[in-house]
Amino acid sequence: MTIAEALAQVAEIRASAPRATLDEVISCCFGSPFRGEEITPDDVARFVDHAAAVGIDQVTLADTTGMATPARVGAVLDRVGTDVGLHLHDTRGTALLNAWTAIERGVDRFDTALGGLGGSPFAPAAGGNLATEDLVHALADSPRATGIDLGALLAIGPDLAALIGHAVPSRVAAALGPATPDG
Repeated sequence: MTIAEALAQVAEIRASAPRATLDEVISCCFGSPFRGEEITPDDVARFVDHAAAVGIDQVTLADTTGMATPARVGAVLDRVGTDVGLHLHDTRGTALLNAWTAIERGVDRFDTALGGLGGSPFAPAAGGNLATEDLVHALADSPRATGIDLGALLAIGPDLAALIGHAVPSRVAAALGPATPDG
């Protein structure tokens, strides 16, 4: 559907579920191979403003294709503020760096995936999501420590790897715990 159709659908969903808590995930906020022009922070701000105008409770900005860089993340957050969540893909190996950039600016809500699993069914070559254990480890000795038991996350790694049939992409799992099908 077109962007205009998608925005109309968001308004319809809000109207049909007035008491539900809704999180609008806005795709390709930091770049897109699907559009012939650059996606600007002003473009993202228009979508965030629309969400607020129709009564959406929270917004998550997605790096669907893994094109974000710290500079792009900063530019978008400068425009839309930090009362957003981020959904970061690690396609180019920058998900953790982009998360750290956002954390330093005040963002405190992130979509992550155990082992760094994920991808996108409609984004060619999209890498997995920011690995939960990578983010937990990065924050462990900071003022923003999560309190999440890293050891418990890593203990799931071998079972997860066995389930999917290959090692998980998480760098922390690879360094601190066996996360391969052979265990």
